[in-house]
Amino acid sequence: MNATAARPAAPAAAVPVISVTVKVRYAVFLTAVCGLVLTLYFVGPRLFNVVDRVGWREDAKFVLAVVGGGVAFYSAWYAALSYRANADREDERRASEDREAEARRDRERKCTSFDMLAALNQMDKVLIRRLIDDIKEKQLGSQQIYEAIKQDQALWKGVVSVLGELEDIAIAVRTGYADERVLFDSLAFMVKNMVDKLGGYIDMMRDQRRAPLLYIEVQEMARAWSNNRSFATGEAIPPTRTWAG
Repeated sequence: MNATAARPAAPAAAVPVISVTVKVRYAVFLTAVCGLVLTLYFVGPRLFNVVDRVGWREDAKFVLAVVGGGVAFYSAWYAALSYRANADREDERRASEDREAEARRDRERKCTSFDMLAALNQMDKVLIRRLIDDIKEKQLGSQQIYEAIKQDQALWKGVVSVLGELEDIAIAVRTGYADERVLFDSLAFMVKNMVDKLGGYIDMMRDQRRAPLLYIEVQEMARAWSNNRSFATGEAIPPTRTWAG
């Protein structure tokens, strides 16, 4: 069983951060300008011996209004930038949580897959395969294959157990409950071989039980995997190193 290594997580996107230096410089500059204008407003006429104090102060008021507008603009700009930075940090936090949740689900899928493989490996598949090969080499028809398996209680129980386990694995793959790559790497050849050799038996079981969809999941999975296609998504799956396809 050769499970592919998990891909490293993509690096987190950089979150815009408001420069503290820029904030301090703007604040200090605007405060200094306001202080200068206020100083000139009150002491400027005496300091520079201005006769038209009314005109002087009107001019100072105008300058103060302009500076006040700059302060208001800076406050609005800073508030918008802060909101954007906070929103970006919240988006990144949620994205990080989503990545962690997906990583947990991926680990759970892999654990489920290996549990399924462990259960399947506990069955005596070697004996079952050998007996199935013997039946297949005799070139028997579907009815004869079915009867040959039914006459051997050990073989019949083994075939039913293996097909039932493979059917459950196929359903788990299709529904995303198990990791398809892990199971594909381990079982692709075995599933194709087993379904191919037991096709006649499956056909007779369907007729006997009047269940046309019996073992349909594992058959469709075997067909998809034989073509190196994902059973869950239909997308291409690169062949495993242990199976040439």
